[in-house]
Amino acid sequence: MARGSLYTELVILPNNLGSAGGYAKGIKRALELPGWDTLWLLDDDNRPTDGSLHALEEAFQSLCDPHVALLASRPDLPEMVALIDGDAPPLPRLGSFIGFHIGNLFGNPITEGTLDDGLSMAPYGGLFISRELLSLIGLPNERYFLYCDDIEWTSRISKVGGKIMLARNAIVRDLDPVWNATGPTNSNLLRRIFYLDQAKAYYEIRNRLYTARTLFPGRRTVYRLNRFIYMSATALICIMFGKMKRWRLISKAVRDAESGLLGRIEDL
Repeated sequence: MARGSLYTELVILPNNLGSAGGYAKGIKRALELPGWDTLWLLDDDNRPTDGSLHALEEAFQSLCDPHVALLASRPDLPEMVALIDGDAPPLPRLGSFIGFHIGNLFGNPITEGTLDDGLSMAPYGGLFISRELLSLIGLPNERYFLYCDDIEWTSRISKVGGKIMLARNAIVRDLDPVWNATGPTNSNLLRRIFYLDQAKAYYEIRNRLYTARTLFPGRRTVYRLNRFIYMSATALICIMFGKMKRWRLISKAVRDAESGLLGRIEDL
């Protein structure tokens, strides 16, 4: 395929493989095709603004390094707002439990630290990446099915000596609200109990916890303390509002994450 040309191919899957399986199959098919050097990943509800692809291509050419992936700005993602404004990219706090850490209750920094040279991880949508880097990091882990598969996959970039950099001139808008912007609350705990549907709540909790325990484990005693506080608060809210079915779902997601049981669950 010549530079600037457009090639379209529809990959039809026999069943729902989630974001992990869908991206894995799509990237695998792309790697089978000759004649291209870079790939731009977008979700089905992403809308790039005019000129974004050109901005990514120019930035990539100026870097002259196939081991650098570029991430388009996505101002609709809550976790990217501070990053777009110029703050250093945060790393998850060690020993946290589904994002909760007791240190946050006492006004300590929410994050454990930062990477000064690029991002540590990124979403699929908006990522501009070279064929060479793709061949080094492999395909997304299909066992994640949904949620955090992009985080685990892009975390491999730094492990192979590459890095991710934000391209502020390339902007991608999200047409649908992301999970952590669902419902009239800023609390992820309340969002998981009241507003996310069964499947989204299960996969988000299970995969986020599994990923954190795999990539940012921290001390077991700190983790257990955070776990006890968070699950106690969850149980109390579920009892008060008659959400015991959701309590059982959350408990199952935690158990499965801690035992490393991934994959699609049919009976949620």
